[in-house]
Amino acid sequence: MRAILAALCAALVLAGGTRAWEGHDWLTREALRDVDWLDAVPPLPVTTRSDSLQALSPRYAFASLGESPGETIAARVVLERYAGEPDRGPDDDMLDSWQQLYLVPLAGHSSRRYHQSSMPGWSVHFPLTHVAMGAAPERASLYFHAARRAFDRGDPYWGFRYVASLLHYAQDAAQPYHAGATAPVFLLPGDHPPAAAIVMANYHALFQGWVHRRMEDSAFELSRPLRGTAADAFRHADEGVERVAERSRELGLPLFEASVRFFDRRFRKAELESPSFPDLAQLEPAADAEILADCARRALGRAARASRGMLALIRPLIRERFLEPLVPRAAGRPGAP
Repeated sequence: MRAILAALCAALVLAGGTRAWEGHDWLTREALRDVDWLDAVPPLPVTTRSDSLQALSPRYAFASLGESPGETIAARVVLERYAGEPDRGPDDDMLDSWQQLYLVPLAGHSSRRYHQSSMPGWSVHFPLTHVAMGAAPERASLYFHAARRAFDRGDPYWGFRYVASLLHYAQDAAQPYHAGATAPVFLLPGDHPPAAAIVMANYHALFQGWVHRRMEDSAFELSRPLRGTAADAFRHADEGVERVAERSRELGLPLFEASVRFFDRRFRKAELESPSFPDLAQLEPAADAEILADCARRALGRAARASRGMLALIRPLIRERFLEPLVPRAAGRPGAP
């Protein structure tokens, strides 16, 4: 037990780099590539943020990634550029729930894993059995309402920045490692459940890093399910994230088992390990690589449908504020989600 506590303490220091997907910009660009109405939105005047969101890290400043006040920027570019914003700090350095002490590796002072997961009690078997974990649905609702307030006050730049963060949580919910914590393959003989959470964290980092490498080298056609897909139909942002996570849990068991076989059992221990270049570059054994790729394609496709669904959910508010004109569909291309 002492070794497990030591590993959990180490997690508090090492927390920070792990996220559900390492390419939210790429994922958003591909998922929304053929959403025509975004191109009809007039250029957005860049403004200085004038509101304050509760429940975010008070130390996060929502920094600009290139544009300056007084300039204009396309709505599509804002969504792509800032879809990864929640991974840059607004979810960190808070103690919002006792659950954070048990979520590895984004635990303790870094509360990102808590805010970017959605795990109902029945899907959790470690580190605490049948205890619902994660606040991603609440986070999505927070940014939905922040976007609504920004559009209502006539500040479309910040409206779209908050929508970008809303897309982030929908995309994270499609990653099985953020939707459930249960798989016998992660349990270690004679160890306590917290050790299994550390094992799971190792394979979580391996899988997402491996997928990112495959995105970069265009292998396994991972981008194919992102394009031209339909939109999920959501009534509310929080309900939408819960639904996406519920579906992504269907991939959990085959993905988790293939991860252990493919990346080797040397990561199956109660110590946090950092993936190496060879780990993320490997393509053998081919059968397990194909299982990982199939799970990734299905999860990415779900992330794309969820992204378009969240955008469709808030589009009436955007139209209401005259931020985009009604335009006919372009011939041969899907219209608005």
